[in-house]
Amino acid sequence: MELTGSALLGKIYGGLMGKNIGGSLGTPYERGFGQDDLIEVKLEHRLYPNDDFEVQMAWLRLIEDRGLNISEHDLAQCWLDCIHYNWDEYGFSKRNLRLGILPPMSGFFNNWFRHCMGSPIRSEVWAMIAPGLSDVAATYTFMDAIVDHGGGESVYGEVFNAVLESMAFVSSDLKRLIEYALSYIPESSMTHKAITIALRAHEEGLNLKEARRLIIESAPPEYRRIAQYSPINLGFEVLGLLYSNGFEDAMVKTISLGYDTDCTAATVGAILGIMYGRDYIPPDYAKVYEEVVTNESWGGVSNIRASRTVSELANRIIKITYRLLSSQGGRVFIDRNGNVDWLIDPFTVKPSGPWLNYKPNSWTLRFTGLEATVEYPNGPVLKPGVELPIVVTIKNLRLNPLNLSYIVHGAILVFMFICITHFC
Repeated sequence: MELTGSALLGKIYGGLMGKNIGGSLGTPYERGFGQDDLIEVKLEHRLYPNDDFEVQMAWLRLIEDRGLNISEHDLAQCWLDCIHYNWDEYGFSKRNLRLGILPPMSGFFNNWFRHCMGSPIRSEVWAMIAPGLSDVAATYTFMDAIVDHGGGESVYGEVFNAVLESMAFVSSDLKRLIEYALSYIPESSMTHKAITIALRAHEEGLNLKEARRLIIESAPPEYRRIAQYSPINLGFEVLGLLYSNGFEDAMVKTISLGYDTDCTAATVGAILGIMYGRDYIPPDYAKVYEEVVTNESWGGVSNIRASRTVSELANRIIKITYRLLSSQGGRVFIDRNGNVDWLIDPFTVKPSGPWLNYKPNSWTLRFTGLEATVEYPNGPVLKPGVELPIVVTIKNLRLNPLNLSYIVHGAILVFMFICITHFC
């Protein structure tokens, strides 16, 4: 399975251009609450700044500066240094971070918006640096999503998008891509349910309006009117892909479904751009949307090292892509001309990442030879006269047993369990 260097760059460019186009076309139709029916769409060619793009440029700078071995804690620090929007989950998670609550608990504690669209919209950079390496893309994505959506459906939404986009570099079989990405998220999740309904509706020949209704009705009643609820939007995204014929038709149909229209159209545009590359984007669109605009001027973001054009951004990303592919010894070969050859079929990889089984009411710190996890079974809030259980687990990563001493400060910590695990 081979991909030339020029084709790889063309797919990265196509994905970024599709993202920029879809986000801009969908922005005028974005609403706070979902509509009852399909929207009549008239495309307006105007370039809008979009946090879908801005946050990912912050992640790209982080990797450029610190290398590939970043953690959720690096991403959390980047949130505080670079992203200044405070709406919904962004604001609640940053408040938690400033209180010393670390990921994934920063995204879980007192955050009603953890099921919303803040993380599924920023999957592309992880897919683009790990083309055809779905587990790698999903692992980066998980670290990203839990900062502001820990314990939420949105973690599964971003993992799904990243896996689909990563594999779109090596396949244009849309149904196969959707089903493979679906295998990465729990069947019990609302995200899995919504996407499965979209697939089934298309297979059974339902029209777009009927399929839309089934997806909305699959959501819990309290979320059915919330335009940012991610499972509904992930279902709409898949409908936009399945029911369309060509790029512009995909934009119109995806936006017509309503809800978080800038996000769904942007992701659909990115997926199609990756699948089919630079030449799939209509030339008249590419002229309008080559520029990248941000909200740096009024302080929405800062320190993100923003690229000013899609071409510039694509060339920055592919440098990281080659670095990551080169690190995957035995799985990917890059020749002296920049051609990429996967030595195994990427679709044989089975999901095995932490997103399938993690505790959102906890956080973990990794040290040289040790890993410490702090879990709050009843949450981190102290109440007068109420015991607060805290579970601390110390995992020994060294080959020999370790003897540790510890000090508990304060009388309020009435329950602590220290587990020393070693491997010999």
